[in-house]
Amino acid sequence: MMRAPLFLFAIVAAVVLLAPCDLHADDQGTAITAQLDIDLDSRDREGLNRDTWYFLGYQWVTIGVLYVAPESVSTWSDEQKDEYSLST
Repeated sequence: MMRAPLFLFAIVAAVVLLAPCDLHADDQGTAITAQLDIDLDSRDREGLNRDTWYFLGYQWVTIGVLYVAPESVSTWSDEQKDEYSLST
C-alpha cells in the first residue's frame, strides 16, 4: 500500500525537475519562484495523432508476439488461445 504515494511523489518530482523553467530568487534569497515555459495554447495535433498510433501499434505487436510465443513464455496454452474471445 505504501508504494502508491511513493510512486506519485516520484512522478511529481520528475515533472517538476524536468519541466523547462526559469528559477528566480528574491533579494534576500529566501524565496525561489519558478516561471514555467509551457505554452498551454499550443496544440500539437499531428504529434498526438502520431504518438497515439505508435502506442496502439506497439500494443498490438506485443499481443501478437505473446500469442505466437511458446507456452513457457506467454503462459497461454493452445486451448486458452482457441477458447478466448473478445466478446465475452
